[in-house]
Amino acid sequence: VLLVAQGTVSQNVFRVGYIYPTTGPFASNSLIVRDAHMMWMKNVNDRGGLLINGTSYNVTFGFKTILWDPVDARNGTEDFIQEFQPHFLLLPHSSFLGAITAEVASNHKINNILTASGSPSVFECDSNLLAPCDFPFGRRMPYSASLTIPATNIMVEGLNLLVIENIKTIALYWDESELSEAVAAGARRTIELLGLELVYNTSVPNDFSDPEKQIVALTGVIQDLQDIKPDVVIAATYSSCANFLEIAKAVDFNANAYLMMHPCAGFEQFKEDTQFVLVAGEVWDRRLKTDIYDESDPRVRYHHFLSNRTTTSAQRFASEFNELYGMYPGYNGMAGYTEGYIIQHAMETANSFDPDVIQDVINTISISGFCGPYSLDQFGESTRQGITYQIGEDFTNEIVAPLFGVTKQLVYPVPTWSQRHTTYGWYKRASERVILAAVAFVMLTTLGLMIWVFAYRTHRVIRAAQPLFVVLTLLGTMLMYGAVAFWTLPTDDAHCNLVRWLLGIGFGLTYGAIFARIYRIGEIFLTKSLDVFKLTNMMIIPIVAGIVAIEAVILTIWTIVSRSRAVLEIADPYIKSDDYYACTHESTADKVFLGIISAFNIAVLLYGVYLAARIW
Repeated sequence: VLLVAQGTVSQNVFRVGYIYPTTGPFASNSLIVRDAHMMWMKNVNDRGGLLINGTSYNVTFGFKTILWDPVDARNGTEDFIQEFQPHFLLLPHSSFLGAITAEVASNHKINNILTASGSPSVFECDSNLLAPCDFPFGRRMPYSASLTIPATNIMVEGLNLLVIENIKTIALYWDESELSEAVAAGARRTIELLGLELVYNTSVPNDFSDPEKQIVALTGVIQDLQDIKPDVVIAATYSSCANFLEIAKAVDFNANAYLMMHPCAGFEQFKEDTQFVLVAGEVWDRRLKTDIYDESDPRVRYHHFLSNRTTTSAQRFASEFNELYGMYPGYNGMAGYTEGYIIQHAMETANSFDPDVIQDVINTISISGFCGPYSLDQFGESTRQGITYQIGEDFTNEIVAPLFGVTKQLVYPVPTWSQRHTTYGWYKRASERVILAAVAFVMLTTLGLMIWVFAYRTHRVIRAAQPLFVVLTLLGTMLMYGAVAFWTLPTDDAHCNLVRWLLGIGFGLTYGAIFARIYRIGEIFLTKSLDVFKLTNMMIIPIVAGIVAIEAVILTIWTIVSRSRAVLEIADPYIKSDDYYACTHESTADKVFLGIISAFNIAVLLYGVYLAARIW
């Protein structure tokens, strides 16, 4: 379908053609680009048109719709050129269709620009993944220029970053779509240039056409990767990232890093699983200049221009676009308008309709538009850098490359699936189980000694050792052993407070019983009277009860005044499985009561030592 939109009636007309698909994944985006073209045409004609070699030319647009099909794209472009005879062509938002239509345009010596994701790189054409190109490898299409970085370069920044981490092996998969295949081809080229080892290289079905088949294929991929154990997994796909991560988590497959494309389907549904994923895309100034664009406004992520801190010209463009079309432009509209500005600059600077002169101007272009600075390299591709960000908590995007735009350091290697979740409670770690096993062993040993003492309580040796107080001593040590488990493995406030009581009462029983035995021996050997007297257990037991009672009173007041709290300690901000609870004893009241109970215990201990020394 050929549609012609004319700005104003004029004898001198400059014809611009825009070819775009009405089917496929970029159909809706193409309409926004078309609207931006119309807005540029209106603005440039309102100011008098293009001034070329002293003559004003009104801009007229011709629109050609094509299907998402290589044959229709090639034939449609040929027909459009013959019918409309454009001076300049703007090509589809697609590396797939862009390479095909750019080849046709360049064959006719018509200057052309590929919209976002397009590339005139012959590398893509010669990869045999998109469409055959007649130009030999190493030559770009001579009359083409790319507005954004080519799909083949999307992974470059991420791989350059990972090389610093001394990665060795990489696994690559892509889905069976043209753009994904182009990204995969570029990734393979970069892997080779960096001297890395590509240990796995395969494709999976596109889930838009057959989701169940893709799930089966991804499961097989992950089973292969479990044996290969690559350092990095690259998913050159828009469609299967979330499915891949979900399956990897289910079977506990872990790589040191995952490098994927932006935007990847399903990420929004599986936010928790996407943390630490590296996502590759293109640098837009809004991502790097937070002093200009307010990232706190969630709408800026989609519309780019709504913040009060953005540039004045961008705000005006967004407002005018919204007034004309009832929506904000987003990066598609921004790119479409920038294409018009490139045409305007090229034609008024060249002052000629000669395509070679025009292309010479474009090849050396250096302008600043809504997309930021724009210039081309020797292959006619945008010099824009790729951007790689790492998904953080709450689905935030932290820039890790390029270095001049970094907002957070790369997390590498990424935590394993099991390390990403807290494991509160007992018996979760091997170290905890060792502690509990040791505590259980000594407590059972102590219990066995208590039973043994009770069984042989009538034996003269045991009777001389005062079995009741031996058992109380062993019972006190059991309580203190129990405190070790709660002290090192607290899970809540009750455990923390129980530690105080187990230690306090346990010490009171243990040392109270020892002190009572020392006291009884002292009374026997240190008395100067020759009178016969008897010290029964019931006469000595109040000493133990008194010490334990004092401990209990101090502990009761301490617990009422200042309860101990279990506080979560973050051992590593990324490895949540290492988080643990620790008991707090930092308040002034804690210090005071700890001092009181310690002073009491020390006093009893010293007095017992004094008695023992006198007996000795």
